[in-house]
Amino acid sequence: DVAIMLAGGITILAAAMIGHALLPARSIIGALHEIEEGQLGQRLGKFKSTEFNHIANAVNRLAAKLKQTNSERMALTARLFQVQEEERRSLARDLHDEFGQALTATRALATVIEASAQDRPDIARDARAIAKTQERLMGTLRSTLVRLRSQSIEELGLEASLRQLITDFNAQSKIGTVFRLQMTGCLSDLQKRVAVDLYRIVQECLTNASKHGRPTEVSVRVE
Repeated sequence: DVAIMLAGGITILAAAMIGHALLPARSIIGALHEIEEGQLGQRLGKFKSTEFNHIANAVNRLAAKLKQTNSERMALTARLFQVQEEERRSLARDLHDEFGQALTATRALATVIEASAQDRPDIARDARAIAKTQERLMGTLRSTLVRLRSQSIEELGLEASLRQLITDFNAQSKIGTVFRLQMTGCLSDLQKRVAVDLYRIVQECLTNASKHGRPTEVSVRVE
C-alpha cells in the first residue's frame, strides 16, 4: 500500500512539474491563436527556458511584421481609393464638358434641320430620330455622371451629398421606384475618407437595387 501511495504521489508530482514546465508552450500557443484571429498587439514576455525564449521572440517578430504589413496595406488601399475618386471626378468633368456639350449641340442641330425640312418628310423624320437618339444618350450620360461623381463631399458634406444622390435616383427612375433616405446621428464629424466610402456604399446599393430588380420602393437608413 505504501509503495502504491508513493508511486501515485510521484506520478502527481511529475505531472505537476511537467505541466509547470509546459506553461510557456501554452502561452505561445495562445499567442499564435491571437495572431490567427488578427490580434497583433500582444507580445510574449521572457521565459526561463532559452529554447522557449527563442520561440517567443520569433512569434513576437511575426506579430510585429504582420502588424506592419497590415498598416502598409491599409495605407495603400486608402491611397488607391483616393486615386480612384480623383480619376472618377476627372472623367465626370470630361464627360460633362465634352460629351454633354456635343450632345446638346446635336439636339439643337437636329431641331433646326427638322424645322427647315418641312418639304422633305424623310429628312424631318431622320432629324427626329437623331433627336430621340440624343435623348437616350443624354439619359445614359446623366446616369453615368451620377455613378462617377461622389458629389463634393468637402463642400456639401455627406448628408447633403446623400440627399442629392437620392434625388438623382428618384429623377432617373424609369419604373417609378421611390427612393427614400433616413439619417440618424451626426455624419458631419466623419473623416473624409470614411464619408466617401459610405457614399460609395450607398450608391452601389441603390445601383444594384435598380439594376437587378424592379422595386417599388428602396429605403436607405444611415445611422
